[in-house]
Amino acid sequence: MAGALDTAFKAIAKQVVADLGTALDTTITYSVNAKGSYNVAKGKQLLTTTSYSDIKVPVEFIKAEEDEGRELRRAKLYITPDLIGDHQPTFEDEITLSYAGSTHVSQIIDIDTKRGGQVYLHTISVRF
Repeated sequence: MAGALDTAFKAIAKQVVADLGTALDTTITYSVNAKGSYNVAKGKQLLTTTSYSDIKVPVEFIKAEEDEGRELRRAKLYITPDLIGDHQPTFEDEITLSYAGSTHVSQIIDIDTKRGGQVYLHTISVRF
């Protein structure tokens, strides 16, 4: 059972993410990719995807660098569990960022989950 301090941290994190996310012109679509059954005939693992769209979260653009003649960008996103169906992020999930009139599919490269008796914030690093 979560204590009063955990409940306060969760409420504060939710309010800060909502306030900062609303102030920015950036939205994300978070896609949870879950492994399903294995199709023996095709030799493939089937995936099911659940998407959470038009989520406004704070995004911290960390850096852009050149990689083999193309630009590679990194960013940190701050997401509260309720925004993604109380899902624990995994490296198989996918995040699509929409900002400045364009859309970028990103790869999750690091996940930091803040928790006490309950989870209250995910800090997710991505590259795109």
